[in-house]
Amino acid sequence: SLGVGDSVLSNESTGYSNTAFGDLSLSSETNGYGNTVLGMNAASAQNGSNNNTVIGYGARLNATGGSDNVIVGRSAAQTQGSTNYNIAIGAEAGYASTSSGTIYIGYQSGRYKNGLQNTACGHQSQYSGSATGSANNTSYRNSSFGSWALRLVQGGTSHENSAFGTFALQTL
Repeated sequence: SLGVGDSVLSNESTGYSNTAFGDLSLSSETNGYGNTVLGMNAASAQNGSNNNTVIGYGARLNATGGSDNVIVGRSAAQTQGSTNYNIAIGAEAGYASTSSGTIYIGYQSGRYKNGLQNTACGHQSQYSGSATGSANNTSYRNSSFGSWALRLVQGGTSHENSAFGTFALQTL
């Protein structure tokens, strides 16, 4: 493993093939492998995770586990938990998402989404379950493309919707 920065890989014991650059990046990882992390505080709580690519200040900051994720952007997937197979690209994309198999591309897309296998592309696309930023939205298998598309999908009953275009199905 290779680390550059204060407290980088400071707890690694049996982990291997990890690369981390930026103060506190991968600082809690003890036994994970194949992770590439760039950015201060990036993936700093992660432990036992494999094959993640994390780039950006505070990206995956509080995520504790999970593997095979691609996270790029400031605070992207910050509270992701132990989820797998996610892509989050953009500042705060997938910020509080705790589900696996999601794709969020764009500023704050999927910011408060918790449903499985959602795809959102566009500024604040599938942002939240409510105007106040509820993080308990568990709707799943929704696809949205365009700024604010499916932005305020309500609760856990809006499943398998497709929205294309700016403001498409903004409130559902």
